[in-house]
Amino acid sequence: GIIPPYMVNRCSIFTDTINVGLASFDTTAVIRYTTDGREPVSSSPLFVTPQKITETTTLLAKAWYNGNQSRTVSFTVTRKEPRIAEKDTIIHGKGLSIKVFEGTFNQLPDLDSLESSSTIISDELSIAHAGTTNRFALLFEGFIEVPDTGVYGFHVTSDDGSRLTIGDETLIQNDGIHGMVEKSGYVALSAGLHPFRLEYFQRTGGLGLEVSVESRGNQKLPLPEGWLFH
Repeated sequence: GIIPPYMVNRCSIFTDTINVGLASFDTTAVIRYTTDGREPVSSSPLFVTPQKITETTTLLAKAWYNGNQSRTVSFTVTRKEPRIAEKDTIIHGKGLSIKVFEGTFNQLPDLDSLESSSTIISDELSIAHAGTTNRFALLFEGFIEVPDTGVYGFHVTSDDGSRLTIGDETLIQNDGIHGMVEKSGYVALSAGLHPFRLEYFQRTGGLGLEVSVESRGNQKLPLPEGWLFH
């Protein structure tokens, strides 16, 4: 009946160092942990302050309260090499290429195999570009330029489905017919340009698309103006 500890960090990847915080829902509980794969016991190190970690590490942790103990939980933080920014890429200007597709979809189709009804350039990630509120899909494609090397968190909330790809990594998969649902993903990027691809579809009823980003542990904010290119 003792609730195990949880990791305070939202993100479990890092490029250089990370300060890992563990906490308990019961503030009177004692947390002990190990980083060598052994089960935590009553003589294991006491977790008091965030631990600075420089390499991929798995922490095993357990909470004690009034002599009772929780189950052991595992948290892995992974050191990542930042994705190398694109070089010798020809940029035509600010904003993304946005293709509009007409059709009734129950999930994201293979947009590369479909013929778009129109194409525009804009730095606004808005579903208003479709010119309708039912039965369409959008493809936002181009590059995102991040100012600093580090870990970036992307958050996509959509009704209906969406998918975000950075480089060759599908970072967020939020497909299917549903109301406004947020999905998040984190990626290590070098400063500079990286391929950016956002897919979205709307069947009928409610609709919406919101994209935000966080970096260096800052709160989520809308994608800054001037980060998107084609």
